[in-house]
Amino acid sequence: MAFYSPNADTKLIVDGSPIGLGAILTQEQDDGTWKPIAYGSHALDPVQQRYGQTERDALAVTLFVNISTIIFMKESLQY
Repeated sequence: MAFYSPNADTKLIVDGSPIGLGAILTQEQDDGTWKPIAYGSHALDPVQQRYGQTERDALAVTLFVNISTIIFMKESLQY
């Protein structure tokens, strides 16, 4: 794992399964490698378990982009 850098290229990798979602936030390091910055998972409720694969992946993107924004970018918000 590495520390978050607001200036580095960032990728969010997500996957949805019939019972849960997973995500890894990665960033490119100075040496050209990609290292994880954060990761997370979320268990689906019974209604979400009936979603199709595309909807589960879209839910994962939405959920983890929102979480990543709150956690890693809050210091850049102007009040």
